[in-house]
Amino acid sequence: MSAAPVGAVLLLVLLVLGASSLARSLLPVSGATNWQPSVQSGGSAVSAIPFTVEALLTPSPAVAGPEELARQLDYAEQLTLQSKLDEALALYAELAQQAPDDARPQADWAQALILDGQFDQALQHARRAMELDPVNAEVVARLARAYAYVGDLNQALAFARGAVELEPESAEAQAVLAFIHFLKNQPERAVEEAERALALDPDCAEAHQVRGWLYRKVEGDLQRAIAELETATQLQPGIWLWHYELGELLIEAGEYRRAATSLETALALRPKVQTYVALGKAFYHLKEYEQAEAYLALALAVEDKSAELYALLAAIRTAQGRCDEAEPYLDRALALDPTNALARTTRIACLPTPSPVPIPSASPVPARALTGQIAFPVWNEAEGVYDTYVADPNGQHRRLVASRAHQPAFRPDGLWLAVNGERSGYMNLCLVRPDGSELQEITAYIEDALPAWSPDGQSLAFSSTRHRDRQSRLYVIDEVPLSGRRAQDRVLYTDLYELLGQAPAWVDNTQIVYAGCDYTTSPVPCGLFLVSAEAGPHTPVLLTDHPSDTMPAVYGKRIVFMSSRAGNWDLYVVNVDGTGLRQLTDDPADEGLPTWAPDGSAIAFVSNKGGSWAVWMIRPDDRESHKLFELGGQGLADNWLQEQIGWAP
Repeated sequence: MSAAPVGAVLLLVLLVLGASSLARSLLPVSGATNWQPSVQSGGSAVSAIPFTVEALLTPSPAVAGPEELARQLDYAEQLTLQSKLDEALALYAELAQQAPDDARPQADWAQALILDGQFDQALQHARRAMELDPVNAEVVARLARAYAYVGDLNQALAFARGAVELEPESAEAQAVLAFIHFLKNQPERAVEEAERALALDPDCAEAHQVRGWLYRKVEGDLQRAIAELETATQLQPGIWLWHYELGELLIEAGEYRRAATSLETALALRPKVQTYVALGKAFYHLKEYEQAEAYLALALAVEDKSAELYALLAAIRTAQGRCDEAEPYLDRALALDPTNALARTTRIACLPTPSPVPIPSASPVPARALTGQIAFPVWNEAEGVYDTYVADPNGQHRRLVASRAHQPAFRPDGLWLAVNGERSGYMNLCLVRPDGSELQEITAYIEDALPAWSPDGQSLAFSSTRHRDRQSRLYVIDEVPLSGRRAQDRVLYTDLYELLGQAPAWVDNTQIVYAGCDYTTSPVPCGLFLVSAEAGPHTPVLLTDHPSDTMPAVYGKRIVFMSSRAGNWDLYVVNVDGTGLRQLTDDPADEGLPTWAPDGSAIAFVSNKGGSWAVWMIRPDDRESHKLFELGGQGLADNWLQEQIGWAP
């Protein structure tokens, strides 16, 4: 065949299939790997749609009439419901060409593209469908969904409301409206709309998916969320996405074998890179490392570059005693996401184990220096969660404040604790009195974590991975309610984007120091940053320059923080202007999670030197530390790097 006819054939391929659809079939891109409203990008990991040159050069028969078009659309829908999306997309392209003035091929085309994670293209076809039939509720609902997935939530909400007005009895429109209310951080409205959708049509799989998502994200009921996703898979067993999301939920619930089964079903229906990663995660937890590596290798083969993938590969090698092989993957994971918990704990596991160090027999700390109360988490092995305790600095008057809650932060006056709840009904950030009374939720997302009070006790900063890209952002509650209602929070912004970071601490009532990276420059600097907590965009200022610097605590003009910059976790101090960096502790054991005494005369921290976790203290201008008391229980047995302690009057 000559060059000119070949070029003509390729042009025809692009017209029929869509250029990005052809590219998708050749090179998929990774998507989200944690269960959430699945915003995947990229397409199938299988080969392109089979075709022949002769078939492409043969004109397709024109649709005979409305009945034939309806029959073809029904067939394309069945292909979509079986996750045969390549075939469905090709047929929609043909039908849209044959019936250019009919909205149905365009609307259904958009729906198939959404299921395949091609959101930009879906929006184009949904817009075209809207132009052709602006009063069709199904068309308007699909345009709303497309806008939601590309992140234009205001447009999405307007069209979703329009779809409901056009057809109040449409379960699909109500489900889309629920989806968008959730994305806009309006959980009560989201639940209301999801329940309405299910009342209209108990067999609407999308409504069950959204309701499951809301059970998980808003109400913290993981088992009911799983049940809703199971219902979606039963109603539409051929949709790969429902099986994938169910698998992610089951991983979170620790049901790894069931998760693997669900994910393998998703993979058989539609090979996707995020499913490979999720299967690798499930088999990693099952300690079936060879199988896990096989799936993760498939993800690498299609050029997935997520921090989670690299962290899993490193963790598998570390579990097998192959730390040298784990190091390159750890470097990649932490370069992509310095806050990745699995990568950071894996790196610690690969550090040489220090020889037991005798606990120093220093003279007791003067009693006058040990006033106040210290809040701390203790791992409860039987429940598989942390509990929060409060004790005097000498360990006396120890009491359980909140079971299934961790990351305690004292309000400066010591009258309230903010904690991260892990029990049914209290799965978000909560407030509780130091005597364990008046427990109440104040945020709406279970991903909200690491709370920190402003010096005046009016505001609360925290970090959260609630966003669908799963990156940690910083949020502020300007006035913390004490009346048992949830607070209104806001995300912090830089000049270009929402502020990524974690572990905030207040410098004063208007500024926050946090751990993170500045992705607006190259090379990307990581460390501790100072930023305004006021509304509006602000430019963070770099204070320290190591990616492991984290968990800052501030008193006056000094910041104490933990870092592994010297090879293991130690404490460092630095001035709030970034000057005067000094290492405070230097011990082969781990030392971290610092907090200042209320008067700034001492710093409490945790350490496992001597073999068990305990609370220690050190003077900010001294180098000699003193053990205060043992944590007890199983200490900080699980992901201690994401915990914190607090000290109040």
